[in-house]
Formats: sequence, structure tokens, C-alpha cells
Amino acid sequence: MNCSAVICRINISHFLTFYSAKTELFIAELKAVYENLCVTVIPVPFSRDEMYQVNDIFVECKLDFLIQSRQPRINEEWQPLESYREILTNSQLNSNRYIIEGDSGYGKTTLAIKMVDDWKNGSEESFFGKVKIIILIRLVQIGKTHSIFKAIKQFLLPHQSKLNIEDIQSVLRCNESVIIILDGFEEYLGKNDSTDVMRIIKAEMLEHVKVILTTRQFYLPTNMPPQTKRIRLNGFDKGTRNSYIEKVFSSDDINPSGDIKQKVKENHALEDLFQIPLFFVLFTHLSHDRRNITIFGSATSFFKHIISLFHNHTRNKIRTETLSKCKSYEKEHYKLDKLAFEVLNGTRDILWEKENICDELGCGFYDHYVNTGILVEQEVYFLNGSSNFAKTSSKILVRFCQRLFYEWYAAHHLSNLAIVQGRRLDPRHGNGQSNRNRPLGHSTDAETLKNVDPFDFQYVYRFASALNPTGAKHIYQYLSSVMGGDRFTKVCQLELQENFDQVITDVETLCSDGIVITKRHSNLGQRSTIQLLETASRHGVSFFEKDLTRLELRAVRFGKDSKCSLFCLQEKCIHFRGVQVLQIFGYIS
Repeated sequence: MNCSAVICRINISHFLTFYSAKTELFIAELKAVYENLCVTVIPVPFSRDEMYQVNDIFVECKLDFLIQSRQPRINEEWQPLESYREILTNSQLNSNRYIIEGDSGYGKTTLAIKMVDDWKNGSEESFFGKVKIIILIRLVQIGKTHSIFKAIKQFLLPHQSKLNIEDIQSVLRCNESVIIILDGFEEYLGKNDSTDVMRIIKAEMLEHVKVILTTRQFYLPTNMPPQTKRIRLNGFDKGTRNSYIEKVFSSDDINPSGDIKQKVKENHALEDLFQIPLFFVLFTHLSHDRRNITIFGSATSFFKHIISLFHNHTRNKIRTETLSKCKSYEKEHYKLDKLAFEVLNGTRDILWEKENICDELGCGFYDHYVNTGILVEQEVYFLNGSSNFAKTSSKILVRFCQRLFYEWYAAHHLSNLAIVQGRRLDPRHGNGQSNRNRPLGHSTDAETLKNVDPFDFQYVYRFASALNPTGAKHIYQYLSSVMGGDRFTKVCQLELQENFDQVITDVETLCSDGIVITKRHSNLGQRSTIQLLETASRHGVSFFEKDLTRLELRAVRFGKDSKCSLFCLQEKCIHFRGVQVLQIFGYIS
């Protein structure tokens, strides 16, 4: 053997030893960081002192995955996925690029932390426990940082890490068993720039690495590679809710899980909200801590109670001399209402710069809402292109703690629009004449509301109906012009508890006339019909004792948010006897 071959073999051996040492150091440092991440999960936003280990509270939401078709977005078909553990093992999901979709509060970040915890602990039950390296990056934190390797060094590894950018790059490029989880695409500031993150999402970089992107349903990246697999979080069904209660509260002798289950059952008016994991978790922990918790007659009354708890928790920590000022902030939030409404109708971004919002809301008001936890701050850093890791600049971005809070405060603005009939026309859309005595939905209001789709933002309209009953009729007039809005109006009226008996009478009439859900109905109309049927069931409306002897479903296509989505009949008319219908709806509920 000649000398050059020996030297070459020695160099390769030295490189492999060096590379292996760097990889092991990288893994050790990541696990040290994740150790703290996995034991500081906060299920109740306004109770930040109450932290849990992720395994102590994690239960699996229902998951679906999208069946790939040659015609995207046409006749999309979603199939159930048994577990998040199947994402990387299911033969129909064979890919290196995945998107996990779910609305705010559906547990995307908690699921990402669970995947990391499986890896950290080497879980035998999960494929994530068998991967060499998992990297979790919260996209809002890295701002527009161009280099993914620099972002990992700056925002993920310990400050005293001995690894440099080149080390991180070599570890990721040379290792075949790597997963990168990019959490929160909707809050990523670099989505319109040519950053490493965007190139990774498009499979133009680190193609061999498996990438999982989490995002809200209406914030999908453009130009996704065709091999991207989409997974959807569907929230908590009844079985998942019971699993959560039993897992978190079953060992409590003072307030056993059975008591909490009973409170959940009694609050049937909150069925829709309970499908959102964040609010179900909120309710169960409140039920545990306050055994005399009330029975809520509507989603509005429950959410009003939640808002009061945020404020009360903060009020207990402030000085007496500032108490009156804080109470005024709780009652007078017109500017925040308008800001939230502008986010929903698309005229303002979901994230705001602190300096601008302070000027707009007032610093005292802003500080109070941040202290309550209703508004959340996130510091974002911007790094230059050099190897110097000094934070060249940073800014504070602000958002509501959960999407439904946008809808709550936006609903206050909408209710004011509905009641103040004499407000001036927006000069961009009107002729300067008075709007007095015209119904909501005309002229300026039509422009204002056209992007606030009742199907996507149903709670804006439901909350607004209850917050200002005087103006609710104007909201109903507007909804009557929306396809499916007539039945959605009945759903909104359920929030007005003083008119509850009349709504139940209307539901009885609707049922006695026969129920038809067809593909000719809008998604809003279909979902509203299902919600009304669920209300009828909960209140014992005996519509089968009337003239209705069959339920007719033609070409059934339930909306994507409906929990009846697994029940699908198409193409032909099918007639059922009353008892069969009861069995069907009992099964799908």
C-alpha cells in the first residue's frame, strides 16, 4: 500500500471521528435545551405559574391526512390518521415534506413539543424516538434571519456552545436521519423573502431532511412542492375530552374526574367551543379549581367569564391606587376592538409592532393587556450576514393569545357598527351622505364585512348578536344576504338566552318540515343545520313524533369543520326511518 493511500485513509478516519464527536455534542446540547421546554407547558394562559410536563397533559387530537389527487383543491378527500406516530410510517404519507394544519388553540405547538419529547427520551412506541436528530424552530422567533444554520446557533443552542455555524451545517448535511420542525408559519416574517426556511419548505435545500411545518389552516405557503403531505388537526371529540380529564385529574381525590365530566355534560351549550382543545382545557382546569363553576347558557357567556378571569388574575397583583385605571381598561377597549376587526377583514397583519400599537392604544392600556396575557409579546431578532453573533437589531411583535380573542374583540366593533346607524360613510366607498336608517350590509358595511366570512369567523357574529341585542337585527339582515345565512342566523340567536325558547320553537319547526342537507347548500348552511340539529337533540326536540317520518339526505357533503365529516353519502337520494336516523346521529356525535 502506498503512502498516499495510507494518508487518505487516516484523513477519512480522522474526519469521521471528528464528525461523530460534533454530532454527539450537537445532540447533547439540543436535549439539554429541550429538557426545559418539555416541562414548562402552560395549559391555562392566565395562570403562568401552573406548568406541566408535556406527557402529563398530552392527549391525541383526531387527525386527517389529505389524499393526493391530480386536481388539487377539487374534491379534496381527507382520510383519518390513527396517530401522530403514523405521520412518518404510513405508506400513503411517504415524503420528506409535511404540513400540519390546525387553527389557533388546536395544539400544534404542543404536538411539536411531544414529538421532541419522544426523541429526547428515545421512545420505543414512537418513530420520533428512533430518529438521530430532531430540531424544533419557532419561526416567529427567528425573524428574517437568512441562514437556518445561524438561526439554530443563535436561537436554539446554549450561548456557551462550542459548535460553530460550519459544524452545524456539516452535521445536518451529512446526516440522513434528521427531522426539522418549523413551528408557526403564519407568524413567520420571512415568508415573502428568499430565506433558507423558504427554500427548505420548497425542497430547494436540505432535500434529504424530513421537514414538518405547522401552520393555521388559512396560512398555507405558496408554491409547495407536489410531494408535500398535508395533515389536519380536528380538535377534541368526546372520547379525547374524556381521555384528557382522566389523564390529568383522575388521581385527585378532592375533585375526582367524574365531577368534571358531569360539569362538561351540563354545559352542552359549549359543545362547539369544547372541540377547541385550548378552551376545553381551560374549562376543565377552571372546573377543578372552582367547584361551584356555573352552567353557561351560551358560548358568549362562557367567553365573557374567561375574559373576566384574565383581568381578575391581574387585578389581584396590582396596587390599590391603580385599580380604578385598570377597571377602565377592562370596560373601554374600543381601539383594541377596531384593531382586531381589521385583522379579520384583512386590512391589518396578524402581528403588530409594539411601538406602533403602544402609540395607537396608549402605553398604560397596552401594558395592562400584556400583563393579563390577552396580548402576547414576542421578541424577534434580526442578524446581519457576518459570523458575528451579536444581536444587530430586535423588535417586539404583539398578537392576541389565541384566534378566538380576535373574534371576541372584533365582535364588539361589529356590534357597534350594527347599532350606530348614523355613523359617517367611509369617504373611500360612499358619497358623504348620512347612513341613517339603512340596514347593515349596505355601502360601507358591505365593504367592511365582505372578508369576514361567517363560515371562517362564526363567533364574530355569534358574540356580536349577544353583546348588543338591539343591533342584532341589523346583523341578521346582513346575514340573510349570505348563502346559508338564514339558518346561521338561528345559530346566532341561540346566544341570546332571553330568546332561547323562541329559537327552540323555530328549531322544532325546522325539524318538522324535514331536514335536507345537500351539495347545493353552502358550507355555512350545512354546518348551521347540523348545529341546530345538535341543539334539538340536546333539548329533547321530538321531531320524529310529528309528521316527519324520514330524514332525507341528498348528496351529503358536510363542511370541513363539522364533526359529522366522516359520514358522507353521495349521488343518490336515500330515505331513512326515524329510528335509523337516531342511530346515525348517535353514532356520529
